This record gives sequence, structure tokens and C-alpha cells, in this order.
Amino acid sequence: MGLSNYGGGLTWPFWPFNLLYVARPDMLKSSAKEWEMMHSQWRFVQALFCYIGPPSHVLWNVKWPWLFSMLVAAGVQIFKHLDRELDLPQLIQSFSITSFAMSLLLAFKLNRGYDRWKAARDAFGRCCTRSTFLYSQAVSYIEDPKLLGAYRRFLSVSPFAVMQTVLGEPELDPKAAAMLLPRELAVYQKSTKGIQVIITKLHLLFPAAQLPTASRLAMESTVAELWASACACTNIRAQALPYGLSLISLGFVQIWCTLLPLGLNSGTYGVAATALTTLLLLAVEEVATQLEQPFPMLPIAFLSNGCMVDIGRVEQEAAELRDSTVAEDVIISAAELRDSTDSTARDSTAAEEVIVSAAQARGL
Repeated sequence: MGLSNYGGGLTWPFWPFNLLYVARPDMLKSSAKEWEMMHSQWRFVQALFCYIGPPSHVLWNVKWPWLFSMLVAAGVQIFKHLDRELDLPQLIQSFSITSFAMSLLLAFKLNRGYDRWKAARDAFGRCCTRSTFLYSQAVSYIEDPKLLGAYRRFLSVSPFAVMQTVLGEPELDPKAAAMLLPRELAVYQKSTKGIQVIITKLHLLFPAAQLPTASRLAMESTVAELWASACACTNIRAQALPYGLSLISLGFVQIWCTLLPLGLNSGTYGVAATALTTLLLLAVEEVATQLEQPFPMLPIAFLSNGCMVDIGRVEQEAAELRDSTVAEDVIISAAELRDSTDSTARDSTAAEEVIVSAAQARGL
């Protein structure tokens, strides 16, 4: 993803650029304030500085091909100042012909990269939601606190296990590792695919729970969805776009930008025109390449921590809901008893009135 610091440890954006540019790395979910910023007119000023800093560090990552194009442009200008005129009408015409093909390649690669980013976000989001929902089912169906503790531990770890795989981290996140018992952690660390250990453990817990058939099938269905989402994440991580396509797209842009100074042939302003055009084209190619491996550009650490918090909150909320249900049942029973008592009192009063009336009638 490039550098996060710039210039001797100064975090970008530093003064005075921070007056104009607010870095918004995609490591957090978008808040209301960020939505407002991204849709405001200020975004046009922000766009002028996005080539330098986060979230993509475009200028830093494309510096070498960009500088090479600048050297070619400078060489062309030096050649022209030596009274060597360049007359290349065929080259200029070839730029006009190939520009459309290059735009198609860039658009195709950018679209495929965005599709992978969206699929990765959806798949990892499902890992978190299915983990939370499965624990909600466990709290509803299971009363054994030991079993619930096992479900809570392993479901809290499941998003972190997927995160470790897709980011290629050598170790499980310390916060997640602390959730597992020492022997469980040892088994997890020996495995080359941690999420598989999590799924296996969830299946091993079913017999001990002794659930009714309908409840067990419901929980097994959720486990299957969790496994499918985890596999979708690992598949995106393991399989890039066809390498030939990536090389053709990159090579086309790089050769086109390298020969651009010869095609422009526009006097002393050719270097500036080459610098701007080359930077814009290489920036699009760089962003498309970054989207090809989308997980470093997603807030998966934020989502994993949020899932752990949600799972911890599920058990507390379930206990509070049970207490509130018991309290409501007591209130309803008291109300029904009061209504029954009032009805009995009304009936006895009516009976007494009938007896009094009959006695009065007999006396007459």
C-alpha cells in the first residue's frame, strides 16, 4: 500500500497540507461526518492531493515509471534544442488509434478490481454477521454455560482467523489468541488454515449440546454459511486476476506513457504535458492494481473487533431479555388475578342484590 509516513516520520498530511487535505484511509467504516465530507464540494480540493498521501499513495508507488517518462521527455527536449527537429506524424497517429484500446484495458482492469473489492467486503462482512448470529442461536438453544463459553470463544476468534489468512499474517491477533485456551491455541497454531480449526470445533460441540433436530439443523446451516463466506475470502486472496491480463494492461500503459513525449512533440511544454498525462494514467493503473488485493484496503480489523464486542453483548442482552420476560409474566399474572378478583366481587355483589330484592318482594 505504500508509505504511511512522509518526510522523516511526519505523518501525512502535515502542515500546511492538512489545511486542505483530510486523509480518510479505508480502515474504518464511514461515519456520518465522513459521508458529509465525501459528498461535499470540498472533495474537489481533496482530489488534488490524493496522489501524494493516503489512502493509495499513488505518486510514491508510481515514482519509477513516472520518472522514466520524465527522463524521456527531457531527452526529447534536449534533442530538439540541438536543432534536431522530430517529425513523427505516424507516431502521433498511432497514439490516436491506440488511446481507445488503452482506455478499454484500464477500464476493464479497474472494474474487475472493484468487483473483487466488493466481493471481499461482502464475504468478510458475512463472516462477522454469521458468527454473531450463530452465537445468538447458541444462547437461545443451549443452557450449559460451559458449552456457551466454548461457542463464545471460537466464534469471537473466527473473523480474526479469516483476517490472518487473507492478510498473510504469521500469528493470530493477540486479542483473539487470548480468547483460546492453551491447548486450543496450540492446535490452532499448528494448522495451516485456522478457520478450518474453528469450524471443526463448532461441529464437535453439537453432540454435547443435545439439541432438538430443528435447532441443530438451524445452527448447522449457519455454520455452513460461515464456512462458505470464509472460503470466499480465502479464494479472493489466493487467486489474482490472470497474470497475462495484468501484464498486458500495465505494459500497454507503460509503453504508451514512455513514448508519449515523442507523440506530443509540443515544444517546451511537452515535459509538463507528459508529467500530467503520465501521472493520471499511471494513477488509474495503480489503483486498479491495489483493488486486485482488496483486503488491505478494507476495515477488516475494525469489523473483527466489532464482531467480538457484539458476541459479548449478545449473552448480556439475552439475559436481560429473559429477566424482562419473567417480570412481564409476573405483571400479567398479577393483572389477571386482580381482574379475576374484581369479577368475583362484582358477581357476589350482584348475588346479594338479588337476594335482597327477593326478600323485599317476599315481605311485601
